[in-house]
Amino acid sequence: MKSSFWAAAISGFIPKLMNMLNSFSFAIIAFVGGVLVVYDMASVGTIVIFTELARQFTRPLNELSNQFNQLLSAVAGAERVFDIIDEDSEELDEGNAIKIGEPKGEVEFDHVTFSYDEDDVVLKDVSFKAEAGETVAFVGHTGAGKTTIINLISRFYNYDSGKILLDGTEIKNIKRSSLRQHMAFVLQDAFLFEGTIKENIRYGRLNATDEEVVEAAKNANAHSFIMKFPNQYDTVLDPNGSGISQGQMQLLTIARALLADPKFSFR
Repeated sequence: MKSSFWAAAISGFIPKLMNMLNSFSFAIIAFVGGVLVVYDMASVGTIVIFTELARQFTRPLNELSNQFNQLLSAVAGAERVFDIIDEDSEELDEGNAIKIGEPKGEVEFDHVTFSYDEDDVVLKDVSFKAEAGETVAFVGHTGAGKTTIINLISRFYNYDSGKILLDGTEIKNIKRSSLRQHMAFVLQDAFLFEGTIKENIRYGRLNATDEEVVEAAKNANAHSFIMKFPNQYDTVLDPNGSGISQGQMQLLTIARALLADPKFSFR
C-alpha cells in the first residue's frame, strides 16, 4: 500500500513540477523581454519568437516527464526478464540416471528431510508409502508441506536427506523426463489455452483419437455440459475460460489428465 501510494504521488508530482518550471521560465523570459523592449533593445516579435522556441525546447522534456512512470515500469519489467534469463537452468540429471519403462506406481518416502533454506525446514524425517493404484490425500494447514511433497516427487526440488523410491528405485537415479512423462497434474488454477474444447483435452496426449477424447471427458463427468454447447467439442475457448465456470474448467483439465493415462496423477 505504501509503495503504491508513493508511486502514485511521485508519478503525479513530476508532470506538475515540469509544468510549474515551464511557467516560471516563461515568466522570466516575458519579464526580461519586456525590459528589453522598453529600452528598445529588442522587438516584441523577437521576444514572442524566443518564448515559442523555449516552449518547443521544453516540450520533449514535458512528454518524457509525463511518461516517466511508464518508463520506470518498463525498466523494472526488463530487470525481471533479465533476472529470469540469468537464472541457472534446471539441474542436469545425475550421471547414472536411467530411463524407466511402465512403472507400477509404488511411491515410498524413507526419512525424507527438505528445507528451502537452512533456517526453514519444511519436511523433517517424513516416511510413508503409497501402494500402486492407491489413492492418497495429504491434509494439513497452509504451509504444512503438501505441495512440497508433490514437487519432490516430480523432482522440481531435490530433498536434503533420506530417499524417495519409485518401485524400489530412488528417483534421483531416474531421468527427469522419463519420470515426468508418467505424471499428470490438475492444478487449483486450471489452465486452458485458446482453442476448442477437444484441443484442450487432447493436449494430454496429442495422438489421441476423437473417441478417446470423448471417453476421457465422460470419465471426468465433463461430457454432459460439453454437449449442451451449440458446437459441443468444437466450442472455442479463450485463455480466460469465459463462458464456462471454474468448476467446468477443472473438469476439462481432469479430462486432459485422464487422457494422458499417467501412472501418477496429482490434484
